[in-house]
Amino acid sequence: MMKPTLLAAALLLALSTPAAARPPMGMGGPGGPGGPGRMGPPDFLQSLIRPETVMRHQNEVALTDEQRRTIQKTMSQTRDEIEVVRWDMQAQSTEVETLLQRTPIDREAALAATGKLFELEGRLKTSNLTLLIEITNTLTPEQVETLRALQKDERPGRHGRRSMRGSRDGRQYSDAQGNGFGSPLGGLGR
Repeated sequence: MMKPTLLAAALLLALSTPAAARPPMGMGGPGGPGGPGRMGPPDFLQSLIRPETVMRHQNEVALTDEQRRTIQKTMSQTRDEIEVVRWDMQAQSTEVETLLQRTPIDREAALAATGKLFELEGRLKTSNLTLLIEITNTLTPEQVETLRALQKDERPGRHGRRSMRGSRDGRQYSDAQGNGFGSPLGGLGR
């Protein structure tokens, strides 16, 4: 049986993986680039431009100084908002953990406290989505089109961010998460 402390930690871990903490990775669900049973961000996020994509390709898309300042300001504001929510989530997680350690567990209180934790997670996700929308809206349609194509190519599991793994002849490659694929030109394989 899982200890209440471990359960609360697992719950917090599952809830505290926002886009700001790590960039959106492999899209899809079961059998997708994240592997069987692993869920990635929703497919609709493919349409939005991630900040690291803009940073990496700012010269290629001729990002203007005004666009750069706007994106940096938006990122800074979002980072500040997210930090406040993360502090609130930590406090709420501690409350949930305390409630789950009691015997017997007060079901209503535990569910109410967990509901508050889920609300905070929703605020975190909304902040991240708002950031991605604002970045995308700051760009011209041509820049968005170019960055979407570059971002799609870079997405782990789509032959992006490859590293050599295994044999010296280069037949075994892996993406940033260690998911293997047979060759840089071929389809995914293990």
